[in-house]
Amino acid sequence: MNYGSKRIAVHAKRYSANVGNKAVQEVYAGMAKHKANVGWMITNSKFTRSAITQAKACNIKLIDRNKLLDLIAESKSKSRF
Repeated sequence: MNYGSKRIAVHAKRYSANVGNKAVQEVYAGMAKHKANVGWMITNSKFTRSAITQAKACNIKLIDRNKLLDLIAESKSKSRF
C-alpha cells in the first residue's frame, strides 16, 4: 500500500499457534524488496514475545486477533448511516 510518501508492506498469517520471528523477518524482507517505510504483520492468532521485540526494532506494526476484531468492529460502526 502507498499512502502519500509512506509505503507499507503488509503480510498476513492464519495460524493456530502464536506467530514468531520468522513471520516478522518475512515482513522485514518485504519492506526491503518493495522499498517500504513501514511493515504490518496481521494474524488471526497472537505474537510471541520475541516477535514483538523484533517488530519494534524493525518498525513493524503487529495486529493480532484482538486488534483485528477491534478494527473490524470499528469499521462496521463507521459504515452505518
